[in-house]
Amino acid sequence: MAKLVPNVLPGEVDVVVAALKPDLGYLEVWREMLKGCHLIVVQGEAFPEPIRVPEGFDADVYTRDDIVKLLSAELVKKLGFNGRSCRSFGYLMAKRRYVFSMEPDCSPAQDPEGYVVNPVVEHVVNLKIPATPLFFNTLYDPYRVGTDFVRGYPFSWREGVPTAVSLGSWKNATTGRYVDATLTIPRNTLYTMSGINLAFDRSLVGPLMFEPPQLASANGAGELWAGLCCKTICDHNYWGVKTGLPYICRNEANVANEKAALGQGDGNKLDLIAGFFQTIRLSGNPVDVKGCYLELAEQAKSRLSAGDPTFNEVASSMQAWIAAWSKLGH
Repeated sequence: MAKLVPNVLPGEVDVVVAALKPDLGYLEVWREMLKGCHLIVVQGEAFPEPIRVPEGFDADVYTRDDIVKLLSAELVKKLGFNGRSCRSFGYLMAKRRYVFSMEPDCSPAQDPEGYVVNPVVEHVVNLKIPATPLFFNTLYDPYRVGTDFVRGYPFSWREGVPTAVSLGSWKNATTGRYVDATLTIPRNTLYTMSGINLAFDRSLVGPLMFEPPQLASANGAGELWAGLCCKTICDHNYWGVKTGLPYICRNEANVANEKAALGQGDGNKLDLIAGFFQTIRLSGNPVDVKGCYLELAEQAKSRLSAGDPTFNEVASSMQAWIAAWSKLGH
């Protein structure tokens, strides 16, 4: 089989930026990589100063007031869009096929040979190349130049399936190891999604990328929930989720603060979430991903709320999210 090296066009990519401070000067280090991309900047914290995007970027900026005007105060109250989870609003406003999520404490990484990694390009390559969720191709992506399928991989499955999500990795001063590999996560396998270095095909899974605000403080459960909702529906539709490359670098202080916060969350919620997604199966009734998502909301309400009433509110926010998507999601 010929190796796939897809053409990557910056005009295909929307970049969602969570504005947690008014000054976005850190975008300068990304200027070359974001050339031609459209930026969607969303205010995630309450601050009086205007958001300052460096000159020369193609960017739309959404303040807290803009979000309320576009959706309504009632919807925003249910959806939150606070802190880093404001990126979900950016996903809502994106129009291009591929969406890349950027964090304010990140900078470009270098590969082992010293070349600067362009995560936009590498994510889109991951998304354009098929995935292999039905048969685990150990340790690498078989479509990558210089690789092949493992022995015994069924020939009729080698065309792969569409890739919906590309989850990258990060390095810092204490975790400098660079693993040069990309894997498809097997079907019906749980995983942890993070919005720190994430890209996805909006035409496939855009309506699934929502972090319920009720789970925001529970050991990263909001991101976990969004990722597992997406993975469950990808599995249902025979789409792939990849993880590994590309890398970015993260600020050491922010990583330390995150680790400290993780120890303060509600571990019981994580157990409930994992158990729910380990056993959940969707019916054949939904005709699209929005229908699948609403079915997940109903099942979460009926199966999880007895153990933790928070999930009544989670289900309600999921329904509100689909209402918002139907209103603004193009």
